[in-house]
Amino acid sequence: MITNFLTQVDNVLYYPILLIILTVAGIYFSIRTKFIQIRLFPEAWRVIMEKPKEVGAVSSFQALMVSTASRVGTGNIIGVSTAICLGGPGAVFWM
Repeated sequence: MITNFLTQVDNVLYYPILLIILTVAGIYFSIRTKFIQIRLFPEAWRVIMEKPKEVGAVSSFQALMVSTASRVGTGNIIGVSTAICLGGPGAVFWM
């Protein structure tokens, strides 16, 4: 009985309502920040591509890549270990 209730709540909340809330919030914050994600894109690109001022220093692009790699790599490790824990040895076969 509780499973059916939770399934119904999940079907209502996570499909239509969540999509509407996320869309409205995205449009609202885009308008409030005057579309900063589009307006400052050239500046972001310039900052990422600039060369380091000192020899041996880390560039902005290198810092971005290390940050991205650490986040994605950690997610991949945790995802695989969680799949193995929850799915058992069969999960290794499917990976």
